[in-house]
Amino acid sequence: MKILFVGFGRAGKDEAAAYLAKITGLRYAGSFSWAALPYMAARLGIHPQLAWETRHQNRELWKSYCDELRKMDQTILARMALQSGDICAGLRDKVELDAVKAANLFDRIVWINRPGTPEDPTVTFFPSACDDLIVNDGTLEDFHQQIASYAENFLQLSLV
Repeated sequence: MKILFVGFGRAGKDEAAAYLAKITGLRYAGSFSWAALPYMAARLGIHPQLAWETRHQNRELWKSYCDELRKMDQTILARMALQSGDICAGLRDKVELDAVKAANLFDRIVWINRPGTPEDPTVTFFPSACDDLIVNDGTLEDFHQQIASYAENFLQLSLV
């Protein structure tokens, strides 16, 4: 099973992905940003650690450079991420989303919505483009319970 979590920045995508991996035994591959990190660091001319630490302050630049990276293959970041796991997070572009859907790279694409999180201009699609929606509107424990319920009831995965 291959799962992709998407949504606006700071909505809880990475937390959802990491927790799903923890409770199911599926492997968390990390975010698309993590897959793009070596390219981004080289493109920015800085150490990968610095590129990673400053990515949130440079969202538009990261989006632009990742768009450039994906010009020849819109699925490259997804394929790179999937080399190390089953669960990914952080796809941002509608063209990329359409490409991973066409290539059937993920069994489910889940939008994480966190009320009060500002719209992220680097995300160019809406929740309606996804298979499922999880609302992250409570405590961390509440969110974890929602992920566990989603895993059992919708994905029909056994919890470890």
